[in-house]
Amino acid sequence: MDLPWRFLEVKQIEIYVADTYNGDMKKCNVCKETKSEDSFGTNGISKNGKRYLKSKCRDCDNKRKRELNKEKPELSKAVNKRFYEKNAQKMRDKAKKWREENPEKSKQQCREWYKKNKDRAKCYNLNYKYGISLNDYKKMQKEQNNKCYICKIKDDNLVVDHNHKTGEVRKLLCVSCNIFIGKMEKDTDRLMAALNYLEIPRA
Repeated sequence: MDLPWRFLEVKQIEIYVADTYNGDMKKCNVCKETKSEDSFGTNGISKNGKRYLKSKCRDCDNKRKRELNKEKPELSKAVNKRFYEKNAQKMRDKAKKWREENPEKSKQQCREWYKKNKDRAKCYNLNYKYGISLNDYKKMQKEQNNKCYICKIKDDNLVVDHNHKTGEVRKLLCVSCNIFIGKMEKDTDRLMAALNYLEIPRA
């Protein structure tokens, strides 16, 4: 029976359901393989807690989604965006719960993702923390010749220095100078005392 259930009459639906379900097993309408119900996504849940399973197994469903992404990328983006906007909080809560229940797997996935997407991760962090893009950062690097603005030492991993009160981005510094500035800018009197201390003649 090749017709999807929505085109069948009531008696045909009963035959279709009996033919499709086999205890905790279900036949996929696409690959025609009988798989466990866990291999199928859910279209929804009724008030009494019954799950309405999709007619396609997850493998076939994901394959079709990948094909759609290639065939109609703009449509796929629009559908994904609309779905995320509707289910954003639910998805965040689900992801948070999974991370709490699987801390080691979560850390491993993060490490693997970071290795493959270093520029993307850096771009996100720059925008989230300082409100600048990766291109802005590279432009500042070029202007400073990849050198710390204070100590003038060349460093390929310069960090963004910013005003902690106003959030204003200042310059790129090496890690040591950034830590030093972060500690001393809150107490300039202490900084002056440290400078005076260094100027004391030693025997």
